[in-house]
Amino acid sequence: MNATRVSRSAGMRLGMVLTAMLLMVMCFRPASGSDVVITVKGTLNGGRDNYGIFGMGKNMPKGTPYTLVFTFDEAKGRPMPAACPNSGSRIVGIGQGSPGTAVITINGKSFEFGHKPDARSRAWRSIVTVCSESEIGMAVEEGHYSLATGVNIRINPNLGSRSLTQDRDWRSPVALSNFHARNDDNAFAIRRNYYGETMSYLSVDSVTVSGR
Repeated sequence: MNATRVSRSAGMRLGMVLTAMLLMVMCFRPASGSDVVITVKGTLNGGRDNYGIFGMGKNMPKGTPYTLVFTFDEAKGRPMPAACPNSGSRIVGIGQGSPGTAVITINGKSFEFGHKPDARSRAWRSIVTVCSESEIGMAVEEGHYSLATGVNIRINPNLGSRSLTQDRDWRSPVALSNFHARNDDNAFAIRRNYYGETMSYLSVDSVTVSGR
């Protein structure tokens, strides 16, 4: 798998999107101090572990189970209005105002994203309207874009299905297991230098949002 070139490009693209979203934010939401937990489960699509983080050697086999837990602190971050009115909601933030962290567990070993000073994160949900499509997504990233470490998840309805949910609040509880998760939109990467990385694309089996 030619994962190095593709994953670096995906990481840079994710970082640029996050930065652009943050620059567009125009208003704050009052802090509530509660956490929203989003749990993602699935299997690896095959990846590499050059840093030996997950204890399976340099190659992580396709089909290896993972659990990914995002935690978003509503006391941090800012809301961002959806481009299409009344079509969804989202939270974004950077640095000390970054609301999200993520922990991925593979082979009984865990790695946490989102605690560095330059961390950036977002969570979003959109519904079907005349000018929007149904989607749920989360992303946490840190580090300079050329050496970005991060994880991102995005799911959409299966072909022929109208919507994941018609509740547009990204915080609202929902449990999903029947959806489309494109390979390029679901991945994690850990980078410490230019000579190696730990990364994999992710097959997504379930997404559970535990609301406020």
